[in-house]
Amino acid sequence: MSDNTPWDIPIGESTEHMIFSLLEQNIEKDYGDITLLDFGAGSGRYLEMFSKKISRNNLWGIEVDEGRVKSLIDRGYQAFGVDENIASLKLFEDNKFDVLFSSNVLEHIPHDLYKVYLKEIARVMSPDGVFLVGMPNYPYKRFYDM
Repeated sequence: MSDNTPWDIPIGESTEHMIFSLLEQNIEKDYGDITLLDFGAGSGRYLEMFSKKISRNNLWGIEVDEGRVKSLIDRGYQAFGVDENIASLKLFEDNKFDVLFSSNVLEHIPHDLYKVYLKEIARVMSPDGVFLVGMPNYPYKRFYDM
């Protein structure tokens, strides 16, 4: 699915290099053994990037937009819809993921749901897992909410 938005453009080489470098510094597993959840997978551009090194069998995505979920599934990804109650995270057992990745999503979570989301993220992340988060750094952007 392409809406011709910046979120549909493939990940740039420098960003890709930075993300894979962070993984290599923080995860002691081989790429073939890493399990990863893209929290807010959108059009799947990060899943596409991760699939260069991590098997699609070890990649999952959750997304609020059902059309994008369908598109991800149609392209061979394990994807699930998510709502405010984060029911899709409850599909996953404790400690399932070595990496939780989220880009430009957390700043959109309503203030009263932050703890709910973060508790579920912590539950599904392995004890030695990594939570990679990208957020805009607008000056004081929602600082008062966080």
